[in-house]
Amino acid sequence: MTSSTRRTLCGLNLKEGAVLVQAPKEANGATIHAGSVAAAVAGTTVMIEYHPGFYKFLVLEGTARSYRPGHLGDSVLVRAGQMVFGNSEAALSDPVDVDIDRFMTTSRFITDFPPLRSEKSIVAESQKQQREKSNKTLVDTNMIIFGGGTQVSVTDQGQTDTADHKTAALVTPHRVPSLSPNAAPALP
Repeated sequence: MTSSTRRTLCGLNLKEGAVLVQAPKEANGATIHAGSVAAAVAGTTVMIEYHPGFYKFLVLEGTARSYRPGHLGDSVLVRAGQMVFGNSEAALSDPVDVDIDRFMTTSRFITDFPPLRSEKSIVAESQKQQREKSNKTLVDTNMIIFGGGTQVSVTDQGQTDTADHKTAALVTPHRVPSLSPNAAPALP
């Protein structure tokens, strides 16, 4: 591949706020720093939010690695439809499942801007989640994060269906343990 067909993405240092990053497969990748948390992305579409004391890192398509530089072993792979969040000074959380369709219909990163180049891949990941819900291997919960921050609220189903679309709410599905030996392990 010639240098004219390869793109190199540099690093991004997010001081505070939120950003949506598309790192195409043909790119060499990028590193995003947000406080004491970082992410390595290539062939992914991700959202990272950082404010002193907390962060959120969500993958819409592809797989990315979130890590804390200088903390050997404090690293986690985050797949499409997953998010890590918490105190940016503490160990990384295990990934939790996030409803991609809900994010795509409520996030101002999506609703206030033209369609993403990676939209087809994101839709495919959302459809995969819908199939998992139909198969009962992924089950919606009544936990939601409204807007900025990491506070998880428990709501009744009626509230999650009518939530203000400007809140960028995230519904957290839950993986159901399977008796099949070939099934992926359940997430907490």
